[in-house]
Amino acid sequence: MVDVAIAFDTTGSMSSKIDGLVACAAAMVRTLDGTGLDWRLTAVPFGDLLVFGDTIDESLPWCADVAVAEASLRSMRRNSGGGNDGESSFEAVLAAARKVGRQGALRVVLLVTDEPPLTAAVRAEQVLAELRGRDVLCSVISPDRDDFRSFAEMTGGTWLLIGSGVDMRSLVEAWGHLGGAIATRVRAVVEFGGSPQRALELEAGR
Repeated sequence: MVDVAIAFDTTGSMSSKIDGLVACAAAMVRTLDGTGLDWRLTAVPFGDLLVFGDTIDESLPWCADVAVAEASLRSMRRNSGGGNDGESSFEAVLAAARKVGRQGALRVVLLVTDEPPLTAAVRAEQVLAELRGRDVLCSVISPDRDDFRSFAEMTGGTWLLIGSGVDMRSLVEAWGHLGGAIATRVRAVVEFGGSPQRALELEAGR
């Protein structure tokens, strides 16, 4: 069993990318569905909590049907993001990690954002500690930042680059492999007893 929660930046800076990224996410779901994994998916669309009206929406349900998952992603709440740099991505990752999943399921969080995080309320160290403490495998599509990269590197996930200068076609192609990468990683984790952290420790000792 694998439960995937996507923390999805839906602010104005992402507006030109959202349709393409949702199509990527839908393709990832179809890839997961074809692996034979017992998967479920939910999304946590987020904005900038310093901007009036922006939220972190934790209300979307878990779904296990490709068409329903795609419809849910396309209906995500859009946020403003305001004119400042940064979004509440750290808080959104925590919200995604805390969504109640199935007992015994491997937990996967996927963060998608093209902005730096706001760090006044939550620090990267706090997020990473909770991801590891909850034994979550975190993959990240983000600007090239040490904090974002560490979420993937320290939990056994995958990091992909996104930014204003990144060619959308390249990103679509890269994300096209993400479903397969997650499935491969899930199998590796299962091989090591079902724990991402234990898998990392054992692999490091090989």
